[in-house]
Order: sequence, then C-alpha cells, then structure tokens
Amino acid sequence: SRNKIINGCCRFWKRATSSSSAGYSCIDRWNFGYASGAISVAKGQDTQPSEGSVDGSFINLTATAVVGGYFQQPVEYVRTLAGKTVTLSYYYTTVSGTDTGVAPYLQQYFGSSGSAPVNTAATTDVSTLISGSTYRRVLTYSLPSIAAKTISGGNDSLVVVIPFAGTFNQKYYSFQLEDGAVATPFEFRHFSTEQDLCNRYCTELLDLLCGGYHNSAGGLIYSDGVLPVQMRAAPTGIFRGTATYLNASALTISSTTADKVRLRLTITAAGYGYGHGNPILLT
Repeated sequence: SRNKIINGCCRFWKRATSSSSAGYSCIDRWNFGYASGAISVAKGQDTQPSEGSVDGSFINLTATAVVGGYFQQPVEYVRTLAGKTVTLSYYYTTVSGTDTGVAPYLQQYFGSSGSAPVNTAATTDVSTLISGSTYRRVLTYSLPSIAAKTISGGNDSLVVVIPFAGTFNQKYYSFQLEDGAVATPFEFRHFSTEQDLCNRYCTELLDLLCGGYHNSAGGLIYSDGVLPVQMRAAPTGIFRGTATYLNASALTISSTTADKVRLRLTITAAGYGYGHGNPILLT
C-alpha cells in the first residue's frame, strides 16, 4: 500500500460523527488538540464527491479563536520511511475565515523512553486549485535517518501533524503520505480493508449476548466475543447503551485480549438468565 495514513478517506467515525473535545473523540485514527479557543469537528458528506474524494466524506473543522491547534495521526513504527524523501498530500476547501496555523510537519517519535522527538519541516509546499475553492496541498519532506537514535518505551511512530489557528471553517479529505517526491492520485483501498485497518485501534461490537444457566442465585455466567480483527493490544471497553436483562444483572466487561472480549453476568435466581448491552466500543 502506498498510503501510510489510515482513514485518509475520512469515511470511518466510530466514536461519534461530531465532537468539540480534544483527543481521539470522533473520526478514526485522527487526534485533535488545541491550547485555547474552541473547535467543532464533524463528519461531512458531499452528495456529489469532489475530485480526489472516494465517496464524498470529509472532515468539517470549525475553529473559533484557536491558538495552538492541530490534528495528527501517528503512523506505526518510527522506522517508517526514515531516511527517505516523502510526500504528504490532501485536499481542502476554505468555507470561511483564515487558518493562520504553521505548515504541516512530520515528527519522528522514538517512544516514551527513547530519544527526543525530531520534527521535520517541508522542503516544498504547493497548493494547486482544483475547482471552485478546493485545493490539493502537496508537501515534500526529507526525513532524517534514525541510525543513531534509541527506540524505547513503546508506541514509536512517524506522526503526521497538521497545525491550525485562528477563526475559520475548512473541509479536508483524501490524506496521503507516501514514499517519493511525487504526489500520486489518492489511493483507494476497498472500504472493508480500510475498516479493518481502523479496527486495529478502535472497534465496535454492535450487540453481544451473555447468558446461560446457573443452579444458584448470584452465580456468574461468562461469555466470550471474538473481535473483527486482532487489535494492537488488549483494549479498554465501554458499553454505549443500556443493558437489557432477563433474570440477571450487573453485565460487565470482565477482561479483554487483543482478539476477544469476555463478558460477565450475575444470575438473579437459580435458572436461566441473560443480558446484553448495545453496542460495545473497544479502544
């Protein structure tokens, strides 16, 4: 795969389709932050997809008096593209206002106890008008070698950082990071493939039933659910709905591994009981 960015198509938003909070609060794989001001991030959908768009999905970002804003995606493993010339490209449309943020940059992060992060600025930065007020921005970088660096502590990555500031409303879509000095057309991965890549970091089980027979009140029933794909690590899970019960209570997530979640249920009276909560979000 040429494109090192996951969900560059902006199609998958498992946590929520809008948010005014910092962090991984809505769109899969993209982390938003800011020092002050206010933001609103929402999933946009064009009925007639623009040039370069897969299905018309886009990030609709509204910033109000923002200082130190950014959105970023860590690409697993700091060794990715190290020592190479690379190209970042994406499409954007300014709806109103002006983004006064500095240019996007790449950060080599060596882990929580590794060498200090290294930021690399673009050597070229060109925005080409596509149509109307939509541009494709293309930036090239010369990433340094990491031969003398220490990788330690986990979660080392190559981080794509897109700063922003001021008061504005912009649309973004079709993010791509690739080897080489030329921006190729946005790589369309089948949606099932893109969703599987997203599911390694955040996945959702729409409904998982835990039930069975126990011969005494207060007995515990366990049930395992297999995740759609193996996640990077054992996730943390939350129920996003209200549990429904029959002769049971206290449905909880007992434990997780990278490829399954185990539920636990308390039987109210001797006999059969069940509970289910819809859905379960695992991150």
